[in-house]
Amino acid sequence: MSQKMPAGSRLWHNFRMSNGIEPRALARFPLWNGLPNDLLQRIADVCQIVTVNSGQTLINTNSPSRGVFFLASGLLRIWRLTETGQEVLLGLVLPGGMFGERSIIDDAPHSANVTSLENSVLLRLPPEEAAQLFFHEPQIAHRLMRHLSALISASNAQREALTRSDATGRLWLILRNLAKPEPGNGLARVEPLPTQGALAQMSGLARETVSRLINTWVKEGRIERGQNWVVLRIQQGPKSSAPDAIAD
Repeated sequence: MSQKMPAGSRLWHNFRMSNGIEPRALARFPLWNGLPNDLLQRIADVCQIVTVNSGQTLINTNSPSRGVFFLASGLLRIWRLTETGQEVLLGLVLPGGMFGERSIIDDAPHSANVTSLENSVLLRLPPEEAAQLFFHEPQIAHRLMRHLSALISASNAQREALTRSDATGRLWLILRNLAKPEPGNGLARVEPLPTQGALAQMSGLARETVSRLINTWVKEGRIERGQNWVVLRIQQGPKSSAPDAIAD
């Protein structure tokens, strides 16, 4: 793994100090936000900064646990190969996200591959320290349970999207699941926006279909698109959570 700062990473200096990691910077991650300063300092003392280049695989399936990772900047994909050698996208990790916790809880190897889609900066919490915090710090254990509950809800939501027969409904629900609501205006933002190839794998659609649907929604004013983001206009009322179906 390269120790050179990835181009465009503005968060690096927020984490790195001359003698380690800035404890207050850890509060940007949901698992650590609101913890006492002494506990944040304890976590900062054992965390390591890791940088990876776009296309680099950070974790391989069935490899020994390397600990828990927290993404400061960049974009990662979690994937696995089927018995026939087909690559299946399991999910994406956005800034603020974490992965590797299951290997700590189960005391088992990593269950999937993790590859960077962009130059990325992460914090790594080594296995021994992660286990100590997860199993012996009640505040963290409670937060971890809520995090795992949210993962189950997200997994169920993606399954719901994949059971829809119409392409529009599937892609719209995938975007809704990735989006963060903007309070009070009926909008939700996806940033960074996954590549169309990644969205195609997540929704089970062809890449061309994803491109066509997004372009159609932009023209209809249902979404606004920037260089690396989209804003969804959330549908109101008891009707479908997606725009009217467009033939696939």
